[in-house]
Amino acid sequence: MRQYFLALLLATLSTAGLLAVQEESAAPAEAAPMTEEEIQAARARVEAELAAWETLTKTTVPEEVLRLSQDFLATFPGSELTPYVHKSMALAYQELNDYENLVLYFQKTLEALPRDPDVRPFLAVAFAERGENNMAIDYGEEGLAVLETAEKLPDVPIAAWTAQKDRAKADAQYAIGLALLKRAGNDEAVLRRSAEHLEEATQLDPAYHRAYFRLGAAYTRLNEADKAIESFARTVATGGVAADIALEQLQQIYEILNKDTSEIQPTIEEQRQQIASRVAEKDAMLQQLEMEEAQQLQQEQEQELQGQELQEEESYDSCM
Repeated sequence: MRQYFLALLLATLSTAGLLAVQEESAAPAEAAPMTEEEIQAARARVEAELAAWETLTKTTVPEEVLRLSQDFLATFPGSELTPYVHKSMALAYQELNDYENLVLYFQKTLEALPRDPDVRPFLAVAFAERGENNMAIDYGEEGLAVLETAEKLPDVPIAAWTAQKDRAKADAQYAIGLALLKRAGNDEAVLRRSAEHLEEATQLDPAYHRAYFRLGAAYTRLNEADKAIESFARTVATGGVAADIALEQLQQIYEILNKDTSEIQPTIEEQRQQIASRVAEKDAMLQQLEMEEAQQLQQEQEQELQGQELQEEESYDSCM
């Protein structure tokens, strides 16, 4: 990603007329050529800006992310990296459960990066968790539409890009499913639509504990005990924040059905193994993509080398 952001900053400086233009035809007639000192100063600013950005992205403590972000915005006003800084701030506010600032900075990001693949799903989840169901569904559906046509950045590995897209799709599906669940009441058709979206979220992310928990709630309201047991067991197996509540729900269902509660832990372990198997399959798929990409890159490099050798031979022959 460093090369992408460096190119972005250099292109910005070039557009602003801060970099020297080598061809006279490419420069405005009235533009004075930059001195070597000015060129070096411009490049130093780019490097300082990129270094500040890299320091920010390597920070994991949300309070520190916010401090570094504010410093960045004050030091480099108008930077092309500003929307990415806003996105980092939104993610930090998400960790701090600051809903208002999360929404504010994700929306700031969208204003500058309307094709960002992650922001709409993030917002959809935030709206769904807060019960703003129509907003959650709208942003979730918009996010899925953007992801269908989103293009990978040149320097991002295909495996990382695929994982990022699947994660964003899972969030969008979860948000839509949760919003439908919250407004379903006892409407069976809406509950089934909710379950379909939540199931899709778990297909995209086999360890999505929140989706399993909401699935358990949907199937409970649909009176589908076996599926509710499976979903709550998977919630416990993934060890998410709702694991304790899901275990309580399991115990209640077993008691209502007069099932032996000693079977709960074996059921959880069975689901844990199934989830681990699905996660391993997904990891293997990503590794396969990574290997295929490496092979393709090697082939392209070999073809490029062959082309260069051929040009050299033709040049040599023309001189003889």
